[in-house]
Amino acid sequence: MLVSIDDLAAHLDDQDQVIVDCRFNLQQPEAGPRLYAEGHIPGAFYADVTGLQKLLSGFGIGPESRVVVYDEGGGAMAARLWWLLRWLGHAQVGLLDGGYGAWCTAGLPVSTVPPARRNGSFVARPGCMPVVTTCDVEA
Repeated sequence: MLVSIDDLAAHLDDQDQVIVDCRFNLQQPEAGPRLYAEGHIPGAFYADVTGLQKLLSGFGIGPESRVVVYDEGGGAMAARLWWLLRWLGHAQVGLLDGGYGAWCTAGLPVSTVPPARRNGSFVARPGCMPVVTTCDVEA
């Protein structure tokens, strides 16, 4: 489930990989896009949580894509996208161990250039991850 920064760095240019920046702050919604503009892992798309469904169609995610998600380092925002993609039926998704902070600390390259949009063949199949209902919890 976790992707090391060394593994991502070694596969940074793989065409079948999609990298997603999930940095977001609920108290400061403008912070995520600002941080992305200031620097992100090369080739990473920014996942604006307010328009995620629209963005996924342009990331180029297909059935064979390896998707790596990250955020500032705590993992909470990236884990949301990890779970969502898994729930929608995309099995090849990993969370970057240590997030953007670990990437930068390792001295790996950053970019201020957003990647070109790609056309993918992502098909959402909701319900592919098990969920626990309130009835399940009560039982």
